[in-house]
Amino acid sequence: YLQEVRRVLRPGGVYLAISYGDPPSRMEYFKTRQLDFSVRHVLMPSKDPAASTHHAYVLTKPRAPRAVQVERDPSACGV
Repeated sequence: YLQEVRRVLRPGGVYLAISYGDPPSRMEYFKTRQLDFSVRHVLMPSKDPAASTHHAYVLTKPRAPRAVQVERDPSACGV
């Protein structure tokens, strides 16, 4: 489903995944080459010591590369 998330996100768009899974078990899914997300992990400790810790993964789609503008030299066209 992450490939579909990447497809529908606009460049620079962010997807937030909340999971019980710790980084060693989740990062391999988020950091695959075809997804090309930047990933930030945020630990979300529980207020209840007996409860499980949650992990937030912030996935950001890269911004599209900027188009290069080429200025033309009018004298090069013979004008």
